[in-house]
Amino acid sequence: GWTASSYAIPYERTITAIDSNRITVDIPFVQSITQEYGGGEIYRFDPSFRIRDVGVEDLFLTSAYKSSVDENHAETAVHMENVEDGWIRRVTTRHYARGLVTINWAFRVTIEDCAVLDPISQITGGRRYSFEINKGSFNLFQRNYARNGRHDYVTGSRVTGPNVFVDSYATKTHSDNGPHHRYSTGLLFDNILGGDIRTRNRGASGTGHGWTGGQVMFWNVEAERGFEVVNDEPLGTRNWSVGTKGTAFGNALFELNGQDALPRSLFYRQLEDRVG
Repeated sequence: GWTASSYAIPYERTITAIDSNRITVDIPFVQSITQEYGGGEIYRFDPSFRIRDVGVEDLFLTSAYKSSVDENHAETAVHMENVEDGWIRRVTTRHYARGLVTINWAFRVTIEDCAVLDPISQITGGRRYSFEINKGSFNLFQRNYARNGRHDYVTGSRVTGPNVFVDSYATKTHSDNGPHHRYSTGLLFDNILGGDIRTRNRGASGTGHGWTGGQVMFWNVEAERGFEVVNDEPLGTRNWSVGTKGTAFGNALFELNGQDALPRSLFYRQLEDRVG
C-alpha cells in the first residue's frame, strides 16, 4: 500500500559548502539519493520555533490503575516535541500504559540511566513502547532498562537517522526491539540485550507496516534464550549484524555470530575517534 509520494523523506542537515552544483553537508546522509527514484530537493528550514536546552531528570513517576488491563490512566511520562539539545536522565516510570518517552521531531536529545517498569495496559498494538522515536535525528539512548514492555527500543514511521540505542537491557518483553514500521534509516543498536531484535518486512501488519528499516547496524546485540535476532534488508539498502548472540538469521551482512566483536561498542569507539 505504499506510494512514492508518501515517501519523500526529509533529512535535516547544515550546508557547509556550495561549489557550482555540488553541495557539501555537515553530516552524511543515511539514505542514497538517486535520480532513478525521484532525486532530491533542498529547502531552507527555519528551526527557531524549537525549544532548546531543556531536560527532565531525577524523577520517579508512577501511574495509578484499577486492573491489570486498565487503560484509563497515564500513557507516556515525557514527550519531547520540537526540542533541540535536550535530555532525560535518571527517570524511572512504573505502570505507564505506553512508556517513558516519545520523541517527536526532536534533535540531539539524550535519554540515559532511565528505567521503565511494568506497564499496565492490554498487551496489544499501540501499547508499551518504552523508549520511542516517532520522528527525529541525532538522538542517543544509553544505559536504559525496560521490564514487561513490548517494543522497548523502537522507532516509528520514516524516522531519519542517525539515531543510537546503546548499552541497554530489556527483560520480559512481549514483542521485538528495532525499527518497527515504514522504513526508518540510519540506526545503530549497540550492546542491546532483550527478547527478539529485528529488522524485517512486516508486510500488511498493522496498517501496512512493510519494511521496517534500512542502513541498520546491530552491534554485539543479544537475544535472550528462546528469542531471535532477525536482520533482513530491503532491496537497494545495506543492513549489518556483527557480534550477534542468540538464534540469528536474515539476508543482511552477518559477521562474528556468537562472538564478541571488537571494539566492544561501535558507538563509543566512533565517539572517541571524533572527540578524543
